[in-house]
Amino acid sequence: MKKPNGRETKAILVLALIIPIGLLTTLKLTGILQAPVTIAETKTLEVVEWESERTSSLFHLSDRVEAGYIDDISVNQTVGLWGFDGVDKMYDCASTLRMNLNLTASLLEGHIENVNVTFYDNDLSSQLRILYLPLGSETQTAGLGSTWKNLSITDYEDWMQWTGALAFVNFEGVNNPLKVYFNISLVWVMRSPLNQSEQLTIRTELTYFNGTTHTKLVQPFRVRLIHDMNEDFETAQEVVSGQVVRSFLGGEDKQDFYKIWLGDGNTISASMTARTDVNFDLYLYNPNQIEVSSSTNGPGITESISYTVDAAGFWFIEVRNNGGQGVYTLTLTITP
Repeated sequence: MKKPNGRETKAILVLALIIPIGLLTTLKLTGILQAPVTIAETKTLEVVEWESERTSSLFHLSDRVEAGYIDDISVNQTVGLWGFDGVDKMYDCASTLRMNLNLTASLLEGHIENVNVTFYDNDLSSQLRILYLPLGSETQTAGLGSTWKNLSITDYEDWMQWTGALAFVNFEGVNNPLKVYFNISLVWVMRSPLNQSEQLTIRTELTYFNGTTHTKLVQPFRVRLIHDMNEDFETAQEVVSGQVVRSFLGGEDKQDFYKIWLGDGNTISASMTARTDVNFDLYLYNPNQIEVSSSTNGPGITESISYTVDAAGFWFIEVRNNGGQGVYTLTLTITP
């Protein structure tokens, strides 16, 4: 067999280099081998929060919090809160909060690269179940309550038990989509005692290409369940002007008290809304804990108080349960 001379040897080495480089280029162009994404900017948006009391009761919710972003991309996200059970027998009598996470995003040009969602809780005993989400599924629907479009699940894990992440799910865009959508159903399981407050952080990270650069958009949500302690004047929860409070009344939980600092001559405006099938009323007390105003309209009507105070100090607000159970929203404003 004839040995290659020096010139032939150089030609063979050049071909050995050219063929792999050409093959790599072809794989990248066809999308078989993805080039690494360089993110030019990460935008972290303001945390969106929801809070309610943690009780031993079972109650249905119809509440949600929303986050929107419009720039070179339009993104709308919603966390829907549907039901709380203080002692859920399906999960060994742990407390559970059932919810869903919904995301819709669209671009005029470019494409959406991926969406990653992570759920965090520093309580070692907490867990999170992602419902109807089979690993590796590329279909648009995985069953009741979980759907997605123009996305493929690349990885997910739930029921994780270590400090920090409870679960995650990662989606990638299919065929460089301009628009994506998903809705996933969740059960947050809290195995801590009922007198312990709990907090769940949901973090979505959406990476997109606007035709020029890649950007990562981060949206945090925070869901809190607070141990019920504000049941009288002595344990009243302190609030401030502009604050919106969500809380729960029902079962043995008959009233919630709040205190707010007012200056002489200030006007306090308080309004409270609840479900149409419950009867919650609103009361205002002076620093001597004497009732000075009330609103008792009955079920389905917003309760409102506006009162100009005549003394500086802590004034008290009571939300009283006169029938039914559910979540209410209390809004407070002080006018100098």
